[in-house]
Amino acid sequence: MAAHCVVNDCHNTRDDSSYSFFSLPKDKKLAQIWKVKVKRDERKLPKDSNYFVCQYHFERRFIVRDMKSELLGIPSKSKKYCQVV
Repeated sequence: MAAHCVVNDCHNTRDDSSYSFFSLPKDKKLAQIWKVKVKRDERKLPKDSNYFVCQYHFERRFIVRDMKSELLGIPSKSKKYCQVV
């Protein structure tokens, strides 16, 4: 089963390569902010390890990409910091 965006009424999945997906931040305070921003009943959200938000729900200025790693197909050493809009 493909991972999907947890934002209400969003049907984007990781199978659709045109979107980037971001997992829940490890920082508990920041993770809680994300959970509030997606506006879903927390009891109906997946476990944190299956919690993804697609790029559609972020302003471009909040997404930092590691183009060198992307182009070379190697794991990124830098973290992607995103703020859910």
